[in-house]
Amino acid sequence: MDQETLNSGIILHELANVVMVIQTGAHIMADEEATPQQVYQGRMMMIKGTARLTETISALRVLLGRSEEMPKAVETSVAKLSTDIATDTSNWLGFSHKINVATDHEKPELIVPGLFRLVMRNFMANALKYSPKGSVIDIRIRHSAKETRVLVRNRGNKIPDAVRACLFEPGRKTPSGGSGHGVHIAQLAAKAMRGRINFVSQTKYTAFCLVIPTRRKGEDNSNCAA
Repeated sequence: MDQETLNSGIILHELANVVMVIQTGAHIMADEEATPQQVYQGRMMMIKGTARLTETISALRVLLGRSEEMPKAVETSVAKLSTDIATDTSNWLGFSHKINVATDHEKPELIVPGLFRLVMRNFMANALKYSPKGSVIDIRIRHSAKETRVLVRNRGNKIPDAVRACLFEPGRKTPSGGSGHGVHIAQLAAKAMRGRINFVSQTKYTAFCLVIPTRRKGEDNSNCAA
């Protein structure tokens, strides 16, 4: 696959869901039979979707080498941001799995939301897609002085060996018909944050883990992404 085709696939993959949210909100608001509450929900979907679209475009420019500056890091709770992304992804994709979030603390860290969201949105989309109906998805967040780990675990089947061997190769079609772009995009976003992705897949569960440098306001962040 040539680079231009790959880049186009990455852009389409990430913008599709965000644009879908905006369109859904617009359709709700345009429905003559919608209740005032539904109209309000539609308006909120459009506002949030538009904000996510701007954020996503900024993050994609970094991944594709079209931005000279890293988007601004924001001081936020990793647990709160992870929960918000998990909830949004579940709602937007129409899933109703229970999501358990556990963290050792919620001290704010400096996070580039757009890049973090690219990772977690793809982690969650895959976890939801491959989880048995009614099962629980776990998010586990652990902090240390040097690293922050965010793990997303589903209770689906083991990833086949043939898929595992080329899991992070871009554009590989999955057995279920997926584009194969998701984990590749997550890996690029993790690297942009000077982090990495680990994963394990066994008979009864699959887990993906984002590992990024811990950054806090007022500390020496010279070895971390801007």
